[in-house]
Order: sequence, then C-alpha cells, then structure tokens
Amino acid sequence: MKKSVAMQRLINDSSLNIGEICSELNVSRFIVHKWRSGESNPRRENLNKLAKINNVSIHWLSNDNVEINSINLKNIPITTNTIKEDSRLGLIIDYQLDLIDILKKDNVTLKQNLLKFQLSKSIVSNHDYYVTRTLDTKKMINIKIPKGGLLGYSKQEFKSLASKFSESTLWSKKFVNKMEDLEVARVKLAKELQIDHFDISDHIVYNCKDGSRRWAYYNKYYSMKLNSINIYVKFLNITNE
Repeated sequence: MKKSVAMQRLINDSSLNIGEICSELNVSRFIVHKWRSGESNPRRENLNKLAKINNVSIHWLSNDNVEINSINLKNIPITTNTIKEDSRLGLIIDYQLDLIDILKKDNVTLKQNLLKFQLSKSIVSNHDYYVTRTLDTKKMINIKIPKGGLLGYSKQEFKSLASKFSESTLWSKKFVNKMEDLEVARVKLAKELQIDHFDISDHIVYNCKDGSRRWAYYNKYYSMKLNSINIYVKFLNITNE
C-alpha cells in the first residue's frame, strides 16, 4: 500500500491521541491531520517511528510503498471521504485547542509583563539605594544609601562595597563575571543598532554582613548619549541562609 495510506491506518489505529503523536514525532497537529487525511506524504523516518510506537512491523517495497506485516487494525475499510470528514472535524477541534493554549500563554505572559512593569516603575520611586556610573570606565558618579546602612553594613561599608562592583564581596564572583559579560554584550548591541537608551530588570542575590543572603530586585537604565547607567535596587523579604 502507499505510505500515505499506511500512515492513515497507523494514526487511526494508534492508542495515542493526536497530541501524543505530535509529541512523539516532534511535529505539529497540522502535519498529523494532513497525514490523517491523506493530503501529505509522511517521511520514511516518521512512518517507521509511528509503526514502532504502535508495535507494528512494516516492510518497505519501494520509496512510496510499504507492506504492513502485523497490525491490530480495524477491519473496517478506510475510505477517503470518511478520513477527510473525520480529519476536518478533528483539525477544527485541535486548532481551537491550540488557540486556547496560545491565548492562555499570552495571558500569563501579559500578566507577568504587567507585574514586572508595575514593579519596575514602583522601584524607581521606592528603592533602597541607587547608583549612577559611567558606561565606558564604570566610574561611580553618584550613590545614595540610607544613613543606617544596608544588610548589616554601615553606610560607608556598603558604599565602599557597592562602588567596586567587579571586586566586591556583596555578590558572588561568578555572578559578577556573568553580569559584566552581559553588560558588554548589551551595550555593544545597542551601539550597533544605534539605540539611544534601554532598560533591564531582574532579581539578584546580595551577601549580607552576617553571612546570610538577601534577594533584591533591580532596574538598570542605560543611556548611550549620556554614557551612564542608573541602577535602582529594592531588597525583598526573601533570604537564603
């Protein structure tokens, strides 16, 4: 039989549903429905894989023809009209399910971005400390820290540690190296794309004076024109002992 017919029979007789077949073969629902309706010829590897999944032995007679040696197929003959009608209904249902999944993911992403934006906006006006430094030389321009200091450090201790980012013990060396590499890459890309300014936000772990660690959320505002970075940091009520 033609390999397209063999694929139709394997799909219809499979104990797997359409979604599971897609996952096993790493293909889209659209492709599976095309196979199921006979509108598309499957690749040899996909037919072999589905046959193996179904515990079916097939023998290739040519590039387009195969022989099914053992299969638990339904004895009802498969007609083109039956397959196309069934596939069309299945395709509509699966497209609707796909659309629902996409909308759900988009909704989650939108909520996450909204919360991130709201958090970023609030930190600018409600932060624990902020730093302004140059982009090229990383020279400290300004740093504002509460009089009582932060994380168990005095104001002067914290200022000293925060001012020497690459050599500071406020963060792990691995983190510092990663952040510096990312910053170089971002600034380089911004210059290549002729972007005047951009901002990023993320979480970061600080080392407290007593040896514990404290999570914080930060915002970085990059200005290519001013050759500066403004960094706003807000400590969270989350600690890692």
